[in-house]
Amino acid sequence: MLVRRYAIKSKIISSVRYSRISGELTLNFANGKAYRYSRVPHSVVQSLLKSASPGSFFIEQIRDQYRRREVR
Repeated sequence: MLVRRYAIKSKIISSVRYSRISGELTLNFANGKAYRYSRVPHSVVQSLLKSASPGSFFIEQIRDQYRRREVR
C-alpha cells in the first residue's frame, strides 16, 4: 500500500499521511496524538492541504465526518 506524507502548515496538525488506495488518512497532532480516519476521499485531503486554515478545515470537514481510531 502506497502511503504518501504531506507537509502542512498548521498549529494543531503536525503531519499528514494518506493512502489513496485505501482512503486512510493519518493525522499527527501537535499534542502528540495521532488518529487514522477511514474512507476519506482524495478530494477532501486535497482541500485540507490547500486550506488557509487546515485546523479549522479538519474540525469542520473531517473530525466528526469519518470513522477514526487513535493510533498513538
